[in-house]
Amino acid sequence: MGRLLPIYRIGLFLDKNWNWRVTMSLIGSISKDEFSIKRLLIFVVILMFLAIPAYAEDSEVVIKAKYPDTDGMYDEHSLFSRVIDNTRRYFIRITFDDPEGELFFNEFNGLNNIVTSRLFPAGSAHANLVDLDFLNYLTAMEPEERAEYIDEYIFNNNQSAGEAYLYIPIRLLQAGTTYDVIVNPNIVLLENDEIQSGNLMTIWSFNTMSIPYITGISPGSVVEGYDEQKSVIISGGFFADSVDVYFGDTKAYRAYLRNNEDTPYLEVYLPRSKKRLEAGMYDVTVENSSSHEQLYNGVFSVLPEGDHLPNADYRVKNEIRQGDVISSIRTSEDTLVLSSRYRDARRLEFNLDELMGEDVLVRKVEFEGRRSGDRISELITRSKWADITVSSLSASSSSRNEKATISLGRVEPFLAQSIQTSLWERSIKSELIQVVTDNCRFERARISIPFSNSSGDNLKVLRYDEITRRWYNVDYYTVNLVDRRIVLQSFSPGIFVVVE
Repeated sequence: MGRLLPIYRIGLFLDKNWNWRVTMSLIGSISKDEFSIKRLLIFVVILMFLAIPAYAEDSEVVIKAKYPDTDGMYDEHSLFSRVIDNTRRYFIRITFDDPEGELFFNEFNGLNNIVTSRLFPAGSAHANLVDLDFLNYLTAMEPEERAEYIDEYIFNNNQSAGEAYLYIPIRLLQAGTTYDVIVNPNIVLLENDEIQSGNLMTIWSFNTMSIPYITGISPGSVVEGYDEQKSVIISGGFFADSVDVYFGDTKAYRAYLRNNEDTPYLEVYLPRSKKRLEAGMYDVTVENSSSHEQLYNGVFSVLPEGDHLPNADYRVKNEIRQGDVISSIRTSEDTLVLSSRYRDARRLEFNLDELMGEDVLVRKVEFEGRRSGDRISELITRSKWADITVSSLSASSSSRNEKATISLGRVEPFLAQSIQTSLWERSIKSELIQVVTDNCRFERARISIPFSNSSGDNLKVLRYDEITRRWYNVDYYTVNLVDRRIVLQSFSPGIFVVVE
């Protein structure tokens, strides 16, 4: 092999006194025998991807902290929020170690390096939530004014703490989202007699705080002289470690976040002493922060002293040939419990409004799953809220000798309020209608849902999956403009809604 030809990389930058500095470092070599114009061009292309200036390779600009950081959940409304020239701006911050107060902002291209930095929801790299409006606002200023704004809002030193702070302006973020951050190199520089350096590219992720939701409260009622030592259990999700619970305007005495096999719930102790709850109905608010809260209307009650809670949770509302309608005393929920002889019926048809009442919120059908092969070929339910036909309904193979239940119709108010928050970009045109199974399965469901406040021209149907907690498009549906109904087919259980 012939002798080697060295390959150098040249770095060029402005120091804080606006003097050009040049650095050169050896990055490789090539045999003289192998040298050619073609190979040289290949090396040039490769070096274009290594074009970070040489002084950023082993940086003396040390990051001490980032906010928000990878750990924890952060309120997106509290990310260094400031009103600047009558506009509210938000920032994320990088803290640098600066014991000698030597770090300074790269006035030559620091702003441009911030402009080309990235902040985006995980999995949506095409988006960029860096506040370009504010950065363009700074760029358009006269140099002297721009320098004042940078010192005030973008970069400053804290000599007493031995730190320096870089603030990246961002747009207001969404709750309950994971964000990825890529901050470009050479925004912050260090230059003295021995060192010429700049910050390295910095990449990290963080999570914004979620809005909590409730799926149940137990017990839902207590007597006025309730035992202060007994807790109320609130089930649901997206609870923060420092969650607060309010009954009306009165804060719970204590609220503890617990987990049961990775399922979160709140152990809540009712207000006591002078703040003890009086008899009446109460709204319940679960609050992660002032901007991350969920209100549930009239879901908790305190009975007057001397009254008592019923001994049973249910009563028989109606008796028919096919079974009994059992009504919940505590909640608006009725269940048609089928007689065992109908667990293998060819066709069953019920008007749930007549059996249970039009105003009953949650309607269920329960049957036994004793014998393999038992199957209700067609279960038809009618209601002003939705007509639902379920085909080939049977108990799950794992639930033999257990009760099997299918919920048909509107959903619980806890769940409705929580999942509707994720539809804020849509206009809801129907009730939320559930076809949800417990220990059973079906082959197909045909659902007819009335819609309102729409011409019907731009309607879509969505299905919410309670396992993945995500909305999915429904592909098979038709719009009946005469009856103002959407008729859809689904092969999976879920909660359905018409949107525009």
